[in-house]
Amino acid sequence: MKRTNNAKSIILLIALGSLIGCGPSSSPPSTESSTPATNSVIARTAVMETILADWQSGRSTTAVSNFVAADWSARPLFTNGSALNLTEGEFRARIQSMLDPEAVASMGTNLMAEIDPIKRLAAAVGQEGQQAAAQHDYAKARKYFAALQNFGVALDSTNSLGLLRMVGQGLRKRSEIELGKLPE
Repeated sequence: MKRTNNAKSIILLIALGSLIGCGPSSSPPSTESSTPATNSVIARTAVMETILADWQSGRSTTAVSNFVAADWSARPLFTNGSALNLTEGEFRARIQSMLDPEAVASMGTNLMAEIDPIKRLAAAVGQEGQQAAAQHDYAKARKYFAALQNFGVALDSTNSLGLLRMVGQGLRKRSEIELGKLPE
């Protein structure tokens, strides 16, 4: 029985090592501002810091507005200490250094907890774009879908975790589809 559990733990360790990253940010998200992002704010903090703080505090309109206004070419995207800042190589090194399968499983759970609000926020941005398109405000719809596309490109970099790259690729494809639906 003990060997079966150990074998399962090792398999889980390997699976998690190839699919997901490690734990949440060691510092809580900043709640310093709920005004739209500006280049000066983005330059001093991680791009997603204020946006996610607003989103997680229930200020969804502000978070969506900040998301659309963000400079997705700026770095870092995520707060210091966030597993989302790791490269795939850094992640694999952390997984390989862990001996406790429960710690590895916890890392996976924590990573998903970091990614989930990002996916929900991106879905809200997409929904706002669709609503703008339904109201024939195509310029606004393009702005929302372009922000999603740019965010997807930012996530799909060679320096990102594989799971984050997949999220980025999905966002990019979704935005391209939505942009393709809009009249010229």
